[in-house]
Amino acid sequence: MLKNKGRIEGLQALRAIAFLEIFLGHCGVSFFTGAFGVSIFMVLSGFCMAINYLPKAESIKTSPVENARFAWSKVKKLYGLHLIMLAAAYWFSKMPTSVEAQRKMILDVFLVQSLSPYSDDFFSYNGVAWYLSVYLFICLFAPWILKMFGRCREKKWVLFVSVAVYGVMVVLGYIVTRKPVAIGDHFAYWFTYIFPGYRLLDFTLGAALGWLYLYYENLQVGKWLMTLLDVFAIASFVLVILIFHRMEGVYDGLCYTALFAPVSLFLVLVFACSDGWVMKALNNPLFRWIGNISSYTFLIHQIPVRWLRIYFPKTMGDSARVLWIIVIGFAVSVIGAEMVRMIQKCMMKKVNA
Repeated sequence: MLKNKGRIEGLQALRAIAFLEIFLGHCGVSFFTGAFGVSIFMVLSGFCMAINYLPKAESIKTSPVENARFAWSKVKKLYGLHLIMLAAAYWFSKMPTSVEAQRKMILDVFLVQSLSPYSDDFFSYNGVAWYLSVYLFICLFAPWILKMFGRCREKKWVLFVSVAVYGVMVVLGYIVTRKPVAIGDHFAYWFTYIFPGYRLLDFTLGAALGWLYLYYENLQVGKWLMTLLDVFAIASFVLVILIFHRMEGVYDGLCYTALFAPVSLFLVLVFACSDGWVMKALNNPLFRWIGNISSYTFLIHQIPVRWLRIYFPKTMGDSARVLWIIVIGFAVSVIGAEMVRMIQKCMMKKVNA
């Protein structure tokens, strides 16, 4: 039987890195791309659900109703913040009253905007909320995926599923790149980056990695080898972003998810297992703190950053302007995140009283 290993602190540092990668890209640091951070978050979701639920897979209930309850249990702690940021974004957009604006509002409230292939829909108002929409749909199917892996007893079957899933990801990405589809305003981008059905693939890869992580619970690797893997992981992080910038606009069906998935899996594994010197340096209190609040800062950050990028004085140099946007945007995001956490803790105390 697979055994639960408990909380893995190193993954909080990886969450921090994923958030900062997205945050810096939104602030205008051209090297970074939010697509990589999203890929890490998606793989992490599958990995963490696997290590938490597979040891008790026989107790997982699967039915449309049970799956809906499971999905709601995963998003409910963020849903109130989502509505607050949606209201802030609506105010920021000067509170439009057109039928089209209200239609987009309804899509966002019910978290179904990721099903629309039009960027005006899935990026409407608080643009990053599309991820919460995708996560909701993924959690609807997650119990079936977890149940499937829970019944598996052979690693060769898990490896076969992983290769097959990644093969489907690459083939579909190649098809939508080479065979443009006249749906939406950028079908390849929406299908491989936003569409929940496609993002379910890298979530499944994360779950498969979680199974393998639990299976190899007694794996021992020397510190020098782990440090070498740490260095290779950091180099892979930088290299894959450089490759992305060469592929974007040419292989859009492949560069937003399929390109990043293998490196995201490797990073999750290294951060989960490594006790090398590089990972120990990254797994510090600051990064763990950022990782702990990353789900909140992710939903918050785009509104203040977008406001700052539009209205912050443009008389200073570009580098100085971007630096100030980073500092102020980060401060607003983390203060907002800590306020939300404090309110949630107070509400929990009242419920338990």
